[in-house]
Amino acid sequence: MKEGLAMAELKPCPKCKTRRGVYVVTLAPYKDLFAVECTICGEFISGYRTEEKAVEAWNRRAGDGGG
Repeated sequence: MKEGLAMAELKPCPKCKTRRGVYVVTLAPYKDLFAVECTICGEFISGYRTEEKAVEAWNRRAGDGGG
């Protein structure tokens, strides 16, 4: 996980509604692909080329309230 991304930029998980376990991660062994995952319920999105794109996609999904 990159430490540069503020937790406040990520919306809560659309499935379990918590923000506590939501993180941006890199997909090993592909250090140029990013995902956002909720470690509480396992919800995730993946396959984004930048951390910012992963966060944008997560926040759109969280804003729609569905996963």
